[in-house]
Amino acid sequence: MAGFCEGGNEPAGCLKAICIQKSDGLQGSLVVRRARDHEPNAQLYDYDLPAHVIMISDWSHRPAIDHFPGLVVPVTYTYGVFFLINGRGRYTDPVEGNITTPYSVFRVHPGKRYRFRVIGAICIHCPALLSIDGHNLTIIDTDGNAVKPVEVQALHLHSGERYDFVLNATNEVNSYWIRVKGMGKCAPDETAQQRAVLQYQGAEDTEPSEHEFKDEDEKLSPDVKIMNPQNATCSHGEHGVCVSQLEAAEPIDENILKPEPDVNITILSAYVFPKKKDLFYSGSFNRFDHKGYNKDHDRDNKDRNSEHKKDNENHDKDHDNVNDKDEL
Repeated sequence: MAGFCEGGNEPAGCLKAICIQKSDGLQGSLVVRRARDHEPNAQLYDYDLPAHVIMISDWSHRPAIDHFPGLVVPVTYTYGVFFLINGRGRYTDPVEGNITTPYSVFRVHPGKRYRFRVIGAICIHCPALLSIDGHNLTIIDTDGNAVKPVEVQALHLHSGERYDFVLNATNEVNSYWIRVKGMGKCAPDETAQQRAVLQYQGAEDTEPSEHEFKDEDEKLSPDVKIMNPQNATCSHGEHGVCVSQLEAAEPIDENILKPEPDVNITILSAYVFPKKKDLFYSGSFNRFDHKGYNKDHDRDNKDRNSEHKKDNENHDKDHDNVNDKDEL
């Protein structure tokens, strides 16, 4: 575990920097595969390749420490500008225009079935919506647990969530957009998105043309089934599929499903919406800036300096008294 200290004035322990390092790109995927004979959904796909891991991360164009809550920006949540897919993506710079860096490309052979593994390596406050133009996603695993297949057209995931899906490469030989769009607080911000390319073997090495989903909001229409949709009630007839509706693909130990538990453990929890002053005490972060803070910060610094001055004066007096006694 790494720590972050600035200026030498912070209390012991300082600010733990795990998520800060993660936001700055210090992250990667670690996939532990089971033998195919032990995979309950192995009959649904032909290939499970390392090249088909989709890792979605955030991209803020500035060091993470600069937008960590309480340091520079007066907010109690983290925010992002863009997403990256396997560390690649594009961003339209307001000054320079479109930056033509390469997209991540996932290649498939026509007629084959592929297992894709999606990792929500997101630090920001916003979840992401993943879809692949012209293709359905057959969900077969979530957070390392095999589930009975469920076919959807889009996948909604939060930070730390993982889903595996099967993609059937049965479309016309071509290239197709893989789209990631920010949801929640990022939904109104059209820049919070990213793309990658699904390319069939034999297709021209060019970027895909636009799909019929020109308006991103169409992806949320009742005709499109979404895995884990936000604000869903999980009632019958909804177009979404909630995690609670997934069924395990393997038998569950009967001891886990006993009517009476061996031990009852009650954990109380609740949502708390603290004010900034409850989280960030005056003087704790030198760069925390919001209306009225600077005055409080200066006053606290004066009080602290005054206390230090008194302590130094008392220390000098005690030192003088000791020297006087030594002379006597």
